[in-house]
Amino acid sequence: MRWPTPLLFLMIAACASSSGPWPSLARRPVEAGATAPAPAAPMVAAPPAKAAADTSVAPVWIGPVSTDDIPARLNTIARDLDDAAARIKQQQATTETAATAATNAKADSAGWANAQLELTRFERSGSQIDGVQDRLSAIAGTLAVAAAGGSDVSALLKTTGTLIARTRAMTEAYKVAFAHASAAIAR
Repeated sequence: MRWPTPLLFLMIAACASSSGPWPSLARRPVEAGATAPAPAAPMVAAPPAKAAADTSVAPVWIGPVSTDDIPARLNTIARDLDDAAARIKQQQATTETAATAATNAKADSAGWANAQLELTRFERSGSQIDGVQDRLSAIAGTLAVAAAGGSDVSALLKTTGTLIARTRAMTEAYKVAFAHASAAIAR
C-alpha cells in the first residue's frame, strides 16, 4: 500500500506555496537567526485631565415611599409561613416514617428509593422558606427607604422583624430535621 506516500508529498507541497491567503511555511527572520526587532517603547498613560467641579448635578431625591400595602403583604406572609410550617411538619413525619422503614434496606430496594423520594419532597417543602425570606427582605428594604424619607414605620418594622426571626427559626429547625432524615437513609 504505497499510494498514500505520493499523496502526502503533494499535500505538503501545496502548503509550501506562498500564493493565496494561507501563511507561508518558510522560516521567519527571527527563526533564521536574524536579530529580533527592538521592543516598542512602553506605553505611558497620560495624566487625567483635571475635571472641573460640576455644580449642575442635583442630589437624587427618591421621594415618598408608599407603605400602604405593607400590612396586607405582611399578613399574607404570616399566613404563608403558617402554611409552610404545616406542610414541612407533615412532610417531615412522612420522611421520617419512610426513613425508618428503609433503615436496614439495601440501597437499590423499593423502601430505600421511597425514602429518597420522601427526602427530596422534604427538601422541596423546606425551600418554601427561602421565598418568604426574599419577600421579607424586599419589605425591609422598602421600610428602610420610607424611614429615611421621614415616615414612621416603627410598627411595620417590628412586625417585619418578628416575621424574619420566625423565618430564621423555621430555617434552623428545618436544617436540623433534614440533616437527621438524610443521615438516617444515607448509604
